[in-house]
Amino acid sequence: MDYREGSPKPKRQRKQLFSVLNDSEIEEALYSDNSEDDYQPDDEESASESESEEHLWNIECRPPTRPSVLPTVQEQDLQPFTLTVSDSQGQGQAQINQPSASGSTSEWTTTGEMKEIRFTKSNEFYGEVEGANPIDYFNFFFTEDFLTMICTETNAQAQRLIAKHNQEVPGRRSKDFARITGWKPVTVCELRIFLGLLFHMGTIPLSRLQDYWKTDRLFSIPIFGQQMSRNRFLLIMRCLHFTSEEESEDPIFKVRSVIDYFNNKMIECYYPTAQLSLDESMVLWRGRLSFRQFIKNKRHKYGIKLYMLTEPDGLILKFRVYAGAKDTDVTGKGHAEKVVMELLREKLNSGHELYMDNYYNSFGLAKKLLDHNTYCTGTLRKDLKDNPHELMKKKIKKRRKLLNVS
Repeated sequence: MDYREGSPKPKRQRKQLFSVLNDSEIEEALYSDNSEDDYQPDDEESASESESEEHLWNIECRPPTRPSVLPTVQEQDLQPFTLTVSDSQGQGQAQINQPSASGSTSEWTTTGEMKEIRFTKSNEFYGEVEGANPIDYFNFFFTEDFLTMICTETNAQAQRLIAKHNQEVPGRRSKDFARITGWKPVTVCELRIFLGLLFHMGTIPLSRLQDYWKTDRLFSIPIFGQQMSRNRFLLIMRCLHFTSEEESEDPIFKVRSVIDYFNNKMIECYYPTAQLSLDESMVLWRGRLSFRQFIKNKRHKYGIKLYMLTEPDGLILKFRVYAGAKDTDVTGKGHAEKVVMELLREKLNSGHELYMDNYYNSFGLAKKLLDHNTYCTGTLRKDLKDNPHELMKKKIKKRRKLLNVS
């Protein structure tokens, strides 16, 4: 088709795929009785249709029921462990081989009964506390002997710092030389005030330690200045010490006495419930340290990693500091298993139930715990060497889970 240059291009005509009807034609098509279909239902079919209609109206409407993935299990209804593959809607289940639970075994069998283990201890606090006030419990955990040890080591550290500064050239002495030379020995009473202020800082977080002694009316917290001066608090903080050893093969020898004191104290005064949890925690630290860790999923990504045994409500029963390759007690092959057995040393053979994640859990560890009358529950990595071959070969489709139902 010819058209002049610069003129608009003519629109292309579209084919009309349907016919347009006016109102009269639509009414005629709808209401005309020209149907060639002369089928008439007989009496039986019409009766069945009416009955089916009545039946539909009598159906009781109920919300759809979904099968429970982990049903509630009573003690008398315990069944052998069953590994089940199920989709996210709970549709379709296919059983595979079951692990034997009658005692501990390294074979993957389809028969056996779950070993029944009863909790033989009782959840109890059996420490002797003189009174029911908070200060009485503080004195129970921070005994006179423990505080005296801290005072002795702190005063000794202050004397070492004074001797070090006296050896420096007068013109090159650090700015805090005058402050450390005015050191007065710390007493148990003063140490209690120091610890009380330190604990109170945890309930009122501020940016810097010096901010707790501000006198401005917008930031003033009078209790700190009334109990101890800022310079004295910072000086005790600088000299705080727990040992006089200068060198040791133990990478955490400077705080070893405090860790052992806490762990032993908790063992002596309290026994937990049957359910226990084991996981790691991070203590924020960005300074120089040979065993500083980085864990991206934690709130504090950089810091000191602690392995902790706790109760379900978070009460810490025992903990261990991760000290890297220098910690010869748990380092090397089977590190996670060694940590679990170390933290559970005083709780084995008592019928506890341990919950942990796949960093610790393994088939060999579950077998060892079962030998010590301890249940364990947790996720399991599929690529571990000691896993049963049937479990490793099983392919799990997308949106399906491999569940351990007891």
